[in-house]
Amino acid sequence: MTLPASGALTLGGSGSNSINNEFGYGTNLGAYRNKLYTNAAGTTTSAFPFAPNSISFPTGVANTFYNTRKIPAGSVTYTPGSGTFTIPPYNTITFNVLAGGGGGVGGGGGSGGGGCPGDNGTSGTSGASSSLTASGWSGYTAAAGGAGGGGCGTGCSSSGSNGTSYNGGNNGAAGAAGNGGGHAGGSGGAGQLINVTLTNPLLGGSGLSTGAVINYSVGGGGGNGGGGAGRNANYLGQCYNDGGVYGGDGGAGGNGSITISWS
Repeated sequence: MTLPASGALTLGGSGSNSINNEFGYGTNLGAYRNKLYTNAAGTTTSAFPFAPNSISFPTGVANTFYNTRKIPAGSVTYTPGSGTFTIPPYNTITFNVLAGGGGGVGGGGGSGGGGCPGDNGTSGTSGASSSLTASGWSGYTAAAGGAGGGGCGTGCSSSGSNGTSYNGGNNGAAGAAGNGGGHAGGSGGAGQLINVTLTNPLLGGSGLSTGAVINYSVGGGGGNGGGGAGRNANYLGQCYNDGGVYGGDGGAGGNGSITISWS
């Protein structure tokens, strides 16, 4: 909705000429300071007068509220891939940048007996970073989670190490140890999560101007490692693969994402 271009306006009420009905900031004119508005087409962004300048209501030389509308809130989320985003009209804008998590390593295979050693689990892979950049703007880059350390079979003495981890919570799980002396794999590391809110420069903030184009790149999660083969001995003392003592597969790392929201 957009306020009328002429005629009487009211602070309260529920009609199409109600300022509070459009903006929702209340019936105290002071609440409209340090806020932005757009024209009916949403093509220009302006600030309500800062103190001590007067706000004209409902008539006067400036007619501050005529033909204005509240900046609409919005949000968009991007999954792995890349592209561009154009900054919309906003009061504040929030960037949530999450990198991909690392994949977990498979657990080492165990031994069912006869001195037959289990194999090591296979490695996972690291996740990929996520970023927001623009010309003349440093932007934000979230670091990827690392792959976990190897899952050892019966020839090792310890479990695998965990990958380099951050605060994103999207790491791949470690593969379970195979029965009979195998060792667990290391878990993948969580990707970094960056969350920042900026204010429009028209309000004295450090955010980008409306209309600026930014580049986004979202990283995927790392692949998981497979569990190592477990082995047993037959009655001739020959080793064979025994599914009952295989190590467990690691978990894949979670994908990154970028969410941009504004109001």
